[in-house]
Amino acid sequence: MKNTKKSNLFMLICFCLIAFGFVACNDNKSDSNKEIEEIENKQNAPKDNSVSECDKANINITPKALSKQELNDLLGIIKGEGKFYALKGMFDNKESRAYFVYNDGAEEFYYSLTLLDFSDSDRHKLLDTATTKIGFENGLLVIEGVFNDRLQQKEFKFKQDRDSMLNELSLIRNVLNTKKGDEDNTIEYASTITKVFIPPCNNLPKDIYDKLNNNLSMGAMSKNDLSDKIMAEMQQQYEIKKEEWNSNWEIREDIYVYFVDSHILEFMQIDYVYTGGAHGVYTKNMLAYSLDNGEKLSNDINSVFDMSKSDELLYIINEKLKEEPYKSKVFEESLPIDTLPQTIFIDSNFVIFVWQIYDIAPYSSGTIEMPINLNELKEFIKADSPYKYLFDNNVY
Repeated sequence: MKNTKKSNLFMLICFCLIAFGFVACNDNKSDSNKEIEEIENKQNAPKDNSVSECDKANINITPKALSKQELNDLLGIIKGEGKFYALKGMFDNKESRAYFVYNDGAEEFYYSLTLLDFSDSDRHKLLDTATTKIGFENGLLVIEGVFNDRLQQKEFKFKQDRDSMLNELSLIRNVLNTKKGDEDNTIEYASTITKVFIPPCNNLPKDIYDKLNNNLSMGAMSKNDLSDKIMAEMQQQYEIKKEEWNSNWEIREDIYVYFVDSHILEFMQIDYVYTGGAHGVYTKNMLAYSLDNGEKLSNDINSVFDMSKSDELLYIINEKLKEEPYKSKVFEESLPIDTLPQTIFIDSNFVIFVWQIYDIAPYSSGTIEMPINLNELKEFIKADSPYKYLFDNNVY
């Protein structure tokens, strides 16, 4: 049951398909706008200027429920931007670290909390955008409210974790759309790319920041700069592909923050391609970087686990594949599997083994995602793996 919940929550993060309606509080609107204007006057610079984004030490805004536009103004959101914050505080009278994710996409608008010090079934919370209160205290984001869980109300209050090496990231998305043909036969080309912008005010040594910025942010010095670079990359891709383009095409490169601590920054990268036919094809992959040296970490399962023990690891996985929810999803002829999946995700509690679509299951089953607690896998981790400390420190 625990694995089922974890897998469902994993899918929730991947696709981000749930959005809440929003009802603005008119009584707060004028006060909120006044406070937001004060922020902008104090910053006295464009919203995506990296210096002004970091110069927030004297900003204090009482947390309030804000409309979508008010919150965009408060956070300095540009078109196509999502936000990620590392937080610490209280949830249901318990100390916890958390991630706060804010997404303002064209088709979805939501807030979510991931509670890092709770069990898997209690970790992921979609928050009510109409009642969650957001503000600033000494330049740090504050979020508070009440979460309704099985008829129980659980209060929470979190503040941006100033001590975290990475406590704020932006996810910048840009879109290229074009058409050709006539009224009777028009085909479309749509490309979407999301990349990470790292504000320089995070607690990263300059050499590590520079490496990460070059790899993840295309060397951009501001959010608008990165958005422009993304558009240039999409236009370059289009010039290469346009001679092949003879039906409706859609190409997406999306990225989500999956895990971050003082040593590792890990993302989920989802690539989707549709070039005609019944449906498109998507893949999920882990993209991780060391915060100790700024280098990219291998996502090869062979670099994580001791392959001299692969038979024992395969046995554990095959035993789980015989059970629901996996048994009814995979091809009967795929079992037992004789090779390990090539895609994994790792956080402080689980390794999630991922089989891409068609690997062992039909398209209708989607990716097969199997979470296994780190404690069950300690004997398989390589001694020199950069992820080993997670297995050593796991408490669940």
